[in-house]
Amino acid sequence: MYNKRLVIVNKFRFVTFLLVLILLFALLLNNLLSVVVASNTDSEYKQIHVKEGDTIWCIAKSNNPEGDDVREVVYKIKKINNISNEWIEAGDILKIPRN
Repeated sequence: MYNKRLVIVNKFRFVTFLLVLILLFALLLNNLLSVVVASNTDSEYKQIHVKEGDTIWCIAKSNNPEGDDVREVVYKIKKINNISNEWIEAGDILKIPRN
């Protein structure tokens, strides 16, 4: 048997290859993690279609089977859906936390 050493002929190409390889690995890892996170978040929430006359408070009361403080449920709904005020409209789709 013989020992053959690997010699880097062009240092710039080698470094470029390593950077591209690391970038591709990072992108692949990011995509895999986002799929896992997305599948987990979908199961944590149910979707409610807002009807005419619905309010966040009514939705929070009707989707609060454990009897939590309605104010906390309203806060969670607003936070999850990025709602800064109390206004929702018919046709909106809200994510409601599952209990």
